[in-house]
Amino acid sequence: MSSSNHSVSRAAIMKGTGEFKDNF
Repeated sequence: MSSSNHSVSRAAIMKGTGEFKDNF
């Protein structure tokens, strides 16, 4: 699960979605 979360966080940062990173 941790791996999945990291992947999402990275994608959010790359897209520039701070909110997404905060949510995940």
